[in-house]
This record gives sequence, C-alpha cells and structure tokens, in this order.
Amino acid sequence: MVAILSAYNALDARLDAIGATGETGRRMGRLRRAVLDVRTAFVSQYGISTRPPGQVRAEPIDAGPAFAVVDAQARSLGVPACASSRLGRPLYAAYARTMIREAAQASPTGDFAADVGAACRALPRSMAVPRRVSDASQAQAWALRVRASVVEFSLKLRDTPGPPLAREAARHARGLLAEDAAVLSSYAEAVSTGSLNEAQRAADAHARLVKEMLATLAHVGVECRR
Repeated sequence: MVAILSAYNALDARLDAIGATGETGRRMGRLRRAVLDVRTAFVSQYGISTRPPGQVRAEPIDAGPAFAVVDAQARSLGVPACASSRLGRPLYAAYARTMIREAAQASPTGDFAADVGAACRALPRSMAVPRRVSDASQAQAWALRVRASVVEFSLKLRDTPGPPLAREAARHARGLLAEDAAVLSSYAEAVSTGSLNEAQRAADAHARLVKEMLATLAHVGVECRR
C-alpha cells in the first residue's frame, strides 16, 4: 500500500511540474484531482482492511467516477499512459472484491462454534515463540503482534453469544488469554533487556496457555486449526 500511495504522489508531482496553462492546464488540473480522488479511495480501503474482523465494511468506496474522469482527461490530453487501466483500476477492483469477501467471511453466523472458530483461525499462523532470539527487535515485534491478536480474540469471545456450556468455556478461555497477554508482555520485556532465562520461562508459559486455551474451546466444538 505504501508503494501504491507513493506512486500516486510521484505522479501528482510530475503532473504539477509540467506547469501547463490555458485549456490544457484546466484539463491537467481535472486529471490531477481525479488521481488524488483515486489515491484517497485506496487510503480508505487500507483503513478498512486493517480493522478487526466484524468491523470490515462490506461496501467499498465507489472509485468508478474518479477513474472515469481519469480516462476522460487522459483521452482529451492524448496521454494513454494516464488511462485508468494503467493507473490502478484493475488493482482497485481486485482490492474491493477482497474486502467484500473478507467482510462476508467475518459476518457472524449466530453459531458460537463457527463464529469463534473463524476468529480463532484469524490468529497469527505461528503462535509459537521463535526458537532462537537472534534479533531482539524482531522477537519483540512478534510478541507484541501476537499479544494484540490475543486481546482482540478475547474481545470476540466476550461478545459472541452462545449456550451456557459454550459461555463457560469462553469465560475460562478469556482468563487464559488475559494471562497470556501478560506473559507476552513479560517476554517482550525480557528480550529487550537480554534476560534470556526469563524470556524462556515466558515462552514456556505462553506455549502452555495457548495449548490449554485451544483445548478448552475444542471441548465445545470450536475448530481453531487451519
């Protein structure tokens, strides 16, 4: 996404540097405004894609009008290199389809095992602590990323309705997740200070808590494995 936005910024700067005047300048201005509208649509879509599951908006921004202006001005200026097909329209369409698909996948079904299972499978693929801490900053980043996903999953468990047995399992799992969030914070701190023995203890505790959490949910039919 950063590369996409940078490309639009660079294009706008190049168009501005041309310094066209008169009717050509007005057409160039319309082209620049349309390009910036397209850029804004990409920014919005990126914001949507980074929201937690269930908060993804199903309807993406309609960038069609902005792309149509891009095409009209590209034709009037005789610059096919600025046509929407060259300036991100296919990519935007693919991105929008992905957003719609993810929104559909994240929408609650009303079935506790299905909804919690979907959220559980959205956890990072590797919940296991890196075997060797060769790079402290990467190990910290891993711990904080997993901690954030653990907290998010705990909120999903809190907010998902279900039968009494499932709610009891969710309550127990949330307790384990709260403990794990604290353990991951300790791991990140231990790695940053070079306390490798403390980091190993935290890693062992994390592995135990994740295993117990998965087993707790499996008892009520929640499938977390991918």
